[in-house]
Amino acid sequence: AVVANSELARKELGWTPQRDDLDLIVNDALAWERILTGKNSVRS
Repeated sequence: AVVANSELARKELGWTPQRDDLDLIVNDALAWERILTGKNSVRS
């Protein structure tokens, strides 16, 4: 799992993430893994 607090980057660099919704981030990560493995589903 990757968990990070982006507050320092926001304050120091004026940076904002492209995605800040955890459900969207997880769905995108799963979709990317499916593409990389060539599978249509990910089993837990």
